[in-house]
Amino acid sequence: MGGRSRLRAVLLGIILVGLAGVAQSRQEAPLATATPAPAEPAVTPTPAELAPTPTPEVSPWFPFRPMVDEFQPTVLDCSRFIEAPAGGHGSVRVNDEQFVFEDGTPARFWGAEIEVFPKTYMDYAAKRLRKLGVNAVRFRSLALLNDPQATSVLDLSADGMDQLDYAISRLIAEGVYVVLVLDEPASVRFTRADRVGALPQGGPAPLAAFFDPEVARLRLQRMRTLVMHRNTYTGRRYCDDPGVALVEVADDETLFSPEIDKLAPAFRVRLERAFQDWLRLRYRDDKGLARAWDVFGRSPLSRGEGLAAGQRIALMPASEFSVATLSHSPEKKKRGQDQMRFFNELEQRYWADCRSVLRQAGVKVPLAGSDGAAAGFTTRAHLLGQSQFDFVDRHGFWDLPAGAGDQAPRVASALFHNLPMVKETGASSRARRELGRGNLVLGKAWEQVLGKPFVIGGWNTCLPNEYSLEGPGLMAAYGLLQGWDAILELGYLNPRWLSQPSNSPFDLLGNPAQLLQYPAVATMFYRHDVKEGPLLAEMLYGTDEVFDWSDDRLPLAQEAGFVGKVGYRFTASPRAGALEQISGLWNEATRSARSVTGELIWNANDGLVTIETPRTQAMIGFLGGGERRLNSLMLASPTRFGAVWVTAMDGERSIAAAEHVLITVVGPARNTGMESAQTGQIAPDRDTSLWRVTQEGTSPLQLETVRGELRVRSQLAERLKAFALDYNGRRRGEVPIKATPGFVTLTLTPERHAVYYELALE
Repeated sequence: MGGRSRLRAVLLGIILVGLAGVAQSRQEAPLATATPAPAEPAVTPTPAELAPTPTPEVSPWFPFRPMVDEFQPTVLDCSRFIEAPAGGHGSVRVNDEQFVFEDGTPARFWGAEIEVFPKTYMDYAAKRLRKLGVNAVRFRSLALLNDPQATSVLDLSADGMDQLDYAISRLIAEGVYVVLVLDEPASVRFTRADRVGALPQGGPAPLAAFFDPEVARLRLQRMRTLVMHRNTYTGRRYCDDPGVALVEVADDETLFSPEIDKLAPAFRVRLERAFQDWLRLRYRDDKGLARAWDVFGRSPLSRGEGLAAGQRIALMPASEFSVATLSHSPEKKKRGQDQMRFFNELEQRYWADCRSVLRQAGVKVPLAGSDGAAAGFTTRAHLLGQSQFDFVDRHGFWDLPAGAGDQAPRVASALFHNLPMVKETGASSRARRELGRGNLVLGKAWEQVLGKPFVIGGWNTCLPNEYSLEGPGLMAAYGLLQGWDAILELGYLNPRWLSQPSNSPFDLLGNPAQLLQYPAVATMFYRHDVKEGPLLAEMLYGTDEVFDWSDDRLPLAQEAGFVGKVGYRFTASPRAGALEQISGLWNEATRSARSVTGELIWNANDGLVTIETPRTQAMIGFLGGGERRLNSLMLASPTRFGAVWVTAMDGERSIAAAEHVLITVVGPARNTGMESAQTGQIAPDRDTSLWRVTQEGTSPLQLETVRGELRVRSQLAERLKAFALDYNGRRRGEVPIKATPGFVTLTLTPERHAVYYELALE
């Protein structure tokens, strides 16, 4: 298939509701507040739809037409893993670098970032999230709390608070815990009455709380008000509600972010003056500064810069904080290190004030500062500050499209790389290097701060990359190996299925090829089917070594993150870090890594990741090229790219012994009539051409069938029956299978329009 045709398989999508969906004739119908809308009748398949063998004329693509979920028990229902209401085991605590509930029950979260939906849709969304296996959500934005008529930033919108109260109450009622982010600095607007000196007319003040006392005071007061607010629907204050599992101070807030270069002029002047004062205390005068910053007899100071009256010290832009800078400007090294130290001290002071205010207000659950957006070696400095909190949150995205100018990336207009993550590692010369690590999984693995619970509070393998379906399985499997405590995908962003395609690269409800895998992924995650690996290597830094102008000192190949647990560790004084050899588990020539547990293999040359445990077996990536074999799963398929899962659904029983087995087969998706093409523009971070969507397409969304022969090992082969399921897990009809001693063979055909099958002892 050519490049243009392949990209038609882009997972773009339609802004979807409630994950169950509305049949196309009813897509715009609102859902009731307390009761979900009635379901469409079950589809009765014709004999042709359930035929065992496709005809050559049948297209592998079929329209995706989900229906409203009536929430009847089915094999897809993951609510059995999620106790309702949330909070039954008490509040979340930290014990031995892991989350636990008050009664000692381990706490681990799989979920999504979401919007606060209107009440009309929140009941249904909460039920659907629980059924999908989501037990925690992080609110993406609380901009609805801003009152446009407010006289102060402290005046929260009454309507917005009511919507937030209701959303939290419905989620908790369904067993879905809440990660509450108190401040989104980019959307919070100060007013004239707030009398912020640098904002005489009011407006937003991102990053200013770190160095502007008035902004900090107002934000701290606003946070205090929010956590002490009493929920109208639960009767509990947010700080007392055990269903509020975790609290974060701010979203995407750090002085080490590239956003520092966009600081408003009045705030920039204040920050530069504060830096100048800090340097005076450290070096006293220009002579002391010149001695400290001298590198090989060269000074980094420009004309007019210095510590004397009437002079200034400009901030180095974030873009210059790279090892490459020193190859042509070595004199900037010590200046840049001092700027990092200064930023770190400002952040530490503000974060300490936040912790104090929130604890005094009554917050008992674990606290984090901000996920931040630092990149390169300045990430260490940001994470050093975050390590002072109870847990660390980091975000990351694979093939995040580039928007035009300062605009947010939009699917229809953005540039993207269109490379599959399964083929990219640190050893790949063209890899989109997530913080220098090769891909999203490796990037997050090495960012883990050892000794602290680790949260991936926002991630996505983004649209319009045509391989984006690979994300959920890879993040969940390797998150289990790494021992991550919460993995929340951005995001569940729209409350209903709409008739128009989504234009957001993050919209899970427009990316059904990801969501359709959630039942299998969540089952694997909650059962811990993939075992946590031992600690292989730690990047050990003394607190001052963090500011070295150098890339991270990786003790092993980056691909060690595919093998076992890795990450940062910060210490007061240097010492030797843990280090285990991975010879035999990572082969650079074949770019293949086997986990130390033996359950995961990442073969980048083939572009295939396999999961092989007694109860879950899966293949994610390029499926063609002959028969693929695992212990209980064998596949011979002409389908180019997809995900195939075989999941035992009977408690502790293995696939071979299970009386109920869920089969999930998911191929790429595309909008009807969607087109994309390479632009000829070479990406600056790799030797490949960028892509752009040339025709966005329309509904209905099309799904590609995973075709071929699928064999499943079973001791009950001759007694099992197979059923094709609809998107809610209801049986559509029996399908023929071939039973031989020890195996069941199922022919996957496009006529069935099925992504789910159930093998059952009937």
